[in-house]
Amino acid sequence: MIDLDNLDAIKKLDSANSLGSIKELKKQCLDAWAQASNLNYNSITPVDLITIAGMGGSLYSYYFVTSLF
Repeated sequence: MIDLDNLDAIKKLDSANSLGSIKELKKQCLDAWAQASNLNYNSITPVDLITIAGMGGSLYSYYFVTSLF
């Protein structure tokens, strides 16, 4: 079993740098919140469906959003 406090051991197994993606999540959420705060919602039509697309670690955002709702 891997020691989750041993970053060197994690990096050896984490070839896609998932740990790096997780570390950036807070900054990405804050950036998204700042951008969304500047939108003019009066000009947006109602939304029935949202599609999240991306490559690699972007799937984490899907898991995060679906866990909220």
